[in-house]
Amino acid sequence: MKISDYFCIFKVRRSITLDKELVEWIKSEIEKKRFKDVSHAIEFAVYRLKIIDEKGTT
Repeated sequence: MKISDYFCIFKVRRSITLDKELVEWIKSEIEKKRFKDVSHAIEFAVYRLKIIDEKGTT
């Protein structure tokens, strides 16, 4: 097993629908090297929302 395969074990593949404007923004951020791909951008956004939500509930 390759190292990259090892990290994929913990990920769940999903399909989502996004507003076209959001997709264009994500693409521009990928070009700027802020995110490596669309999945990275979505995971980052959901993680940030989770942190904000958890801070609000304590």
